[in-house]
Amino acid sequence: YQGAPGKVTIGEVADAAAERLLAAPSGDGEFDLAMLERLAALQGDLRNTEQQLALLARARELAIHQRDDAAAPARIAAAEIAALGQAGRYDEAELALADYRRRYPGPLPLRLALNEARYASDRGRLDEAVVLLAALQSRLPAEQRLLRYD
Repeated sequence: YQGAPGKVTIGEVADAAAERLLAAPSGDGEFDLAMLERLAALQGDLRNTEQQLALLARARELAIHQRDDAAAPARIAAAEIAALGQAGRYDEAELALADYRRRYPGPLPLRLALNEARYASDRGRLDEAVVLLAALQSRLPAEQRLLRYD
């Protein structure tokens, strides 16, 4: 999106905020972590994957020290995997997904499980993708379930 002359775009604001936060954190780890995650999500929406991944890497470093948010490391790892996949970096995404499974046993978060099926499909492993999606049917809310034609 190209803004009108003299106007600032949301991308420019997001870039400036990200650069500022990466260069000079506020000192409040909880605030910085929340801002890093929000700015990373915004950068992802803007398809600025490299900046998104840089923000998530810094968020991951901070999350290790945030005892008030025990879910942060897993949440950030899931966001990193999604960003890698969005960028088409499937080898890295699948390696990160395997690492996620080792670090956080149990069922994958729904969004991450859907990404896993998408990666398989996008890489031509259709049988694997079908199996993964079929296993997710019961986890999807009723209005999002895939239609079956038996």
